[in-house]
Amino acid sequence: MLLTIEKEGPVLGKRLAEERRRLGLSQHVLSTIMGFGRSALAMVETGKTPIDAQRLIDLGEHGVDVIYVLTGEKSALAASRLIDWALVESILRGIRRWSNKRGITLTAEKEALVLKLLYTRFAAEGVIDEDGIEETLRLAA
Repeated sequence: MLLTIEKEGPVLGKRLAEERRRLGLSQHVLSTIMGFGRSALAMVETGKTPIDAQRLIDLGEHGVDVIYVLTGEKSALAASRLIDWALVESILRGIRRWSNKRGITLTAEKEALVLKLLYTRFAAEGVIDEDGIEETLRLAA
């Protein structure tokens, strides 16, 4: 599938070039990663030719912020809008309630790891389970 939005072509190419420079890659290196010649990459970066969507997606595995290339918004910022912050707060309260009850102080790193594990679990289930908090914290503490 080609990304062929005519008026977006130059913008997508410009952002791809910005990402390439951010990563410290030459056109030669990035074109090799993409599987075509440097001149073909130059044409993509100047908007003269479209980029294959699969190639763009594959670049994400090499550190390219594909969300930024497509939208102009850094992926970390876009992702932050997808987080259920009320769920994060509820999980943190549960973690701290559990820790305080037992007189245990979790390091910030361990608390973050437990939060990540529990958020992934509870976001998928759509409900906070106190037993899940207990089980996860017993394993982590």
